[in-house]
Amino acid sequence: MKLIATLGSTKSIRKHKYELNNKIYEEFFSFMAIKKHYKIEDKNIIIIGTKATKEVHGKLIKNFDFVEINENNFEDIFAKVIKTIQKDCILDLTQSFKTISFGSLLGYIMSNLDDRKAKDIVYAQVLNNCIPSKEKCKFKFQSIKKYEEIIELVREINIFLTSWYVIDQNHDEFKKIHENLLEISKRLLLNNLNISNFLLILEKEIEKNNQDFLNFYLGRLNKEIIKLKEALSKKEYKKLFTFSKFYFEKNLLLQSVTMLFEAIGAYIEEKTPENFFCKKKDETYTKQGDKYKFRNCLKSKLSVVKYKKPVSNYLRRNIKIKNIDQFAKHYMFVDELRNNSAHAFINDSDVEDFKDKIKNEIDYFAKWLEK
Repeated sequence: MKLIATLGSTKSIRKHKYELNNKIYEEFFSFMAIKKHYKIEDKNIIIIGTKATKEVHGKLIKNFDFVEINENNFEDIFAKVIKTIQKDCILDLTQSFKTISFGSLLGYIMSNLDDRKAKDIVYAQVLNNCIPSKEKCKFKFQSIKKYEEIIELVREINIFLTSWYVIDQNHDEFKKIHENLLEISKRLLLNNLNISNFLLILEKEIEKNNQDFLNFYLGRLNKEIIKLKEALSKKEYKKLFTFSKFYFEKNLLLQSVTMLFEAIGAYIEEKTPENFFCKKKDETYTKQGDKYKFRNCLKSKLSVVKYKKPVSNYLRRNIKIKNIDQFAKHYMFVDELRNNSAHAFINDSDVEDFKDKIKNEIDYFAKWLEK
């Protein structure tokens, strides 16, 4: 285990008591108590300090690696801490002045982006208003690791709300919130709307974690949950169309056009009578059978408009849709957009205005699918 400690230049004239996991250690420095508690070897300890730190504490810290920073140059502190931080280290921010502690904390947060997460981040808080420069004091170590998880949770919520993406990572404090957000994200990105149970669990977890500093962010997440639950409760074609718009808002265009295509198919089926049958080659499909085969059969019958042929009188009599020929042309166009995107845009020209085309089709079908 590595121990990284920030250290200022205030002379240590006496040992103080440091409480760590209910054990007391008398040491000149807080990091020495951590070293003793976890039996960390000298070669695994790094001190971050100034030139003055080394001059004042030279004898006491001579056995440890030392990273010298310029206390008047915040960028120097930030950059060197980023280079120094190692995965699974303990970071002690106790004995340094504000610039070093603050810069070190920011440097650590930055290092998290490439997954160099600390095992713990600690600060030893002086007890009973004791003044260390005048008397022997007792300090108690406080872990601030949980605040790192709060920051990660807030970031996770914000990313989910804008894109429905969630990155898989380790969580202790908010494990259930993360796990359910992750599962919802995976399903939504696969166009799988079977997420109701996960939304219910997430609601309960939000209630449990109702803390002042999280209220705003959890409140925003709760609004998203309510929005999703309301959409899931709608009739099938309305549900699918609503999610098509949700995906579009989050710039998930392949999912949006796929969901729009499915919404149109569900709407057409809704408009056919119960005893209606669709014949394709030697097979006959009904609403009581496989719904996707039935919808695919209907689509193939409507596809005649691609060849500038009118929809058959049999369909025209049975499918109660006004302007069915125009409706079918837009349906075929949505199917074309869906195929192009699903097949990695073999036709490059379609990429440029793909989003505008989807928006136009969503607007066109709204007059039917939002009724």
